[in-house]
Amino acid sequence: GVVDVLLLVGQGRFAEAEAAADRGHELGERIGQPDSFVYRAVQRATMRWMQGREAELLDGLEAVATSPTLSDDEFSVWAMAAALTARAGDHRQARTVLDRCLPADPAELAPSGTWMVGMVALVEAAAALGDEDLARRAHDLLLPYADLPAVAGLGIACLGSTHRALGVAAGVGGDPERAVEHLERAVVEDQRLGNRPMAAISRDAFERYRALVY
Repeated sequence: GVVDVLLLVGQGRFAEAEAAADRGHELGERIGQPDSFVYRAVQRATMRWMQGREAELLDGLEAVATSPTLSDDEFSVWAMAAALTARAGDHRQARTVLDRCLPADPAELAPSGTWMVGMVALVEAAAALGDEDLARRAHDLLLPYADLPAVAGLGIACLGSTHRALGVAAGVGGDPERAVEHLERAVVEDQRLGNRPMAAISRDAFERYRALVY
């Protein structure tokens, strides 16, 4: 199930997690679960992002984002597409996705079960693009949820402590001191969650911003 994938990813056992995600997708297809395609796409995107292998997903992003099973008010897939594309180096295409598929003000985005990971994806897109305004807006929207993990749906995927995304957003938005505060919390929270990949990612960001401040 999705929880098995979540736990395997948290342990950094990506090959096993991907195999479990594929099995879950196959089962979902057999029983007529309409969300199984999107579930696997989100799980795979999470793993590739943690591994720094975003470029491998670019060819399949359009198929996921235009899936007929995708809810009309579900923005997280488009946000992930923008983030992955930007991190892979195609800033023009990432900006096109943001401008055409999402409102200029992220406060207008509809709440959903994947709102948190969608907002984290917007932070990643803002960081890759150097978009200070988007970073600040995303920071303000995520701040009330700082102490919660960024989880998609009922455990589809977890992007660790929301403090990590807040730290990145603060840094891109021009407040490195606040970034360090958030990221220090993120390292502690990711370790508490037992999410090894995210703890490593948060620690790396913390060290980079701490070097800028101190």
